[in-house]
Amino acid sequence: MLSKSINDPGLLLQFGVGMLVVLLYARDRFESPGPVRWTTTFTRYWLARTGYMASLLLVYLLLGGAFIDAKPVLSLLMYGNASLKPPSASLPGPLFAALLLTSLLPHVPYLKKFDEIAKGIFQRMGNIPMEVRVFSAQLERAKLVPGSHLRESAYGELGVKAEWLQLPENRLTYWWARIGLMHAIVNSWDANPTYLGYACNRKTSLDDINRRIEQFLALNAIGPNGITADEQPPNTPVRRSVSREIDEIHRSLCDFIAGGLLHCVRGARQRQHLLNELGFQLSERQLRPAMSIHHVFLIGGILFLLILFVALLFQQFLTPGDLPLDIRVWFMIPILYCTSIVIAIYTKSAWRFADIREVGTRPVMGYAAAAALAVLAAFVIQLLFRFVQGGTVLEILSKPGQFTGALLTNLERWPWYVLTFFTTVAIAWTADNHYESDSEPPWLRWTETLGMAAFFCVLQWITLQLLVEFSPHPERWAGKELQMILRTTLVGACIGFFVPHFYRRSFRQTQAVPVRSPVTLTQAV
Repeated sequence: MLSKSINDPGLLLQFGVGMLVVLLYARDRFESPGPVRWTTTFTRYWLARTGYMASLLLVYLLLGGAFIDAKPVLSLLMYGNASLKPPSASLPGPLFAALLLTSLLPHVPYLKKFDEIAKGIFQRMGNIPMEVRVFSAQLERAKLVPGSHLRESAYGELGVKAEWLQLPENRLTYWWARIGLMHAIVNSWDANPTYLGYACNRKTSLDDINRRIEQFLALNAIGPNGITADEQPPNTPVRRSVSREIDEIHRSLCDFIAGGLLHCVRGARQRQHLLNELGFQLSERQLRPAMSIHHVFLIGGILFLLILFVALLFQQFLTPGDLPLDIRVWFMIPILYCTSIVIAIYTKSAWRFADIREVGTRPVMGYAAAAALAVLAAFVIQLLFRFVQGGTVLEILSKPGQFTGALLTNLERWPWYVLTFFTTVAIAWTADNHYESDSEPPWLRWTETLGMAAFFCVLQWITLQLLVEFSPHPERWAGKELQMILRTTLVGACIGFFVPHFYRRSFRQTQAVPVRSPVTLTQAV
């Protein structure tokens, strides 16, 4: 029975060898440029490392399938049609994909960029907790005006001048002045018993920061008027190199300070007052963190479990051949909605032009950009899902034409991406309601619940009309309109009830209470 299910044993062998090569490559590359095992906990390290290896493996599977079906895929992209007849497997697509992801990765611009982003994200997740990353991002954007004792220390060590902090934010000299002041802050923690333990445990990170600062100073890139690269055009290689180095040093210092405050100071109110004493002038707009990752996973998990449990209650999940349409729809709905929620919320803190507190009015361009990103993510997720479904793993990997069929189905179901686009816009729009208020009206949460339910209902109805009109198989949707509309209405009500409320509550400013800062305690010692 096993041999009958394998269409092409040679193709399956190629995939096996390729996956082994990619996994070994990803395992070693995660440690580049230096080992990170001893900078984090065992669990967090292996979760991050496994995530990075899995991301490269998923990219490899898609590339391998695309190279096998190179001819029909090119025909589809260039001429708008493709034959689903299984092509010849003479092209070693899996081996070529493995070669591309290992030997050629550092030289292919887009793949190299993806690898750097993916590795940076997972290394950052593995080394630094989520709370520190969010807190660090706030410090990166906060205005810094510390006391005179810190200024004097910064002036002596890194040559920072007081007037440099008054420069525009597009000047590299301004960011170097911030580095000097934050460097003075962390160096003062060695004499503070409260923060001494944290500084000793993170000595490797602090030594790395000091080493990078010394290397930068050795370049003689700082003149009497500041960073000399400020005089060059923005796109020159020298300015880009200096800007990248300053940005990495600045981010490392923000991470170090954020980790110390979160480790040694309990309570958001105390941290707020502490930051003010250190000189970080965080306004109400800047101080409010992004929606907690726990809330995102709570909402997404509830939707996923409810929808998937109901589907599995009435359908047999492990069926021969393709999964039934209802099962596939019920499975994909939570993924699409969770993607929209995460992207709609976190782009507000990642992109300034998507944050209503930065723009001052509703950032429509930010909503559209977040929605476009959600559509791209949904397309890749659905492409991968359709590529791997349709049989056992051995059947899928040994079957030429699988990628072409998945890509063609993705393009045929384009109305679902209309749903994803406007869903993301609606979530981002609703989350910005009453953003300036310290407390929301009691009627707002129920109004958003009813409004999102009605909007999702109409949006699902429009999507169904587009599917019936443009889908090559409109009969698949016949008789399911009421069921799908009711389901989507329920999801919209859940999102409207939970997401905006949690997002605004996490942003609500709390009353600060006094707490002594590391600098104050150091002076007392």
